[in-house]
Amino acid sequence: MHKLKTLDLSRNALTQLPEGLFAKLSSLQALNVEQNQLETLPDMSGLVGLLSFKFGSNQIKQFPSSLCDKIYKKELESQHSPVPIYGGGAVHLSELIGSHNQVESIPSSIRRLVVLKTLDLSDNKIVLIPKEIADCPKLAQLHLKVGLLQAFVSKSSNCLIFAG
Repeated sequence: MHKLKTLDLSRNALTQLPEGLFAKLSSLQALNVEQNQLETLPDMSGLVGLLSFKFGSNQIKQFPSSLCDKIYKKELESQHSPVPIYGGGAVHLSELIGSHNQVESIPSSIRRLVVLKTLDLSDNKIVLIPKEIADCPKLAQLHLKVGLLQAFVSKSSNCLIFAG
């Protein structure tokens, strides 16, 4: 399973995923665990090749911070390149869909998801959006429901907009 690229575990009435399940799946690019009965997620820090993660329609209360907690900035590739290089964790994650859960907060480590383009955490219990979300340079789509307000990022003005 070292070369597995896609894993779809959606709609299986799963109540838990075994700890260590993702430890040897560094080539995994797409993971879907939507529409199960999951309350927690195991450590996902080994999913270094992950591009898309969908965990919507579960009962998950905690943001899967193991995806971004271990991402670190490496040295610059060369003296001539101003672009920093990142490593560790799900550094390539560009799509994170976790709507219809019980997530209460977004960790400040979200800023480490430097290629994240789409973040959907709508229909959760989030009441505070961390300022670090503005540090995700590629973020083009942000879907959140904060109380009675809808929040999204406007790509043209590069700012967070709230609308009733």
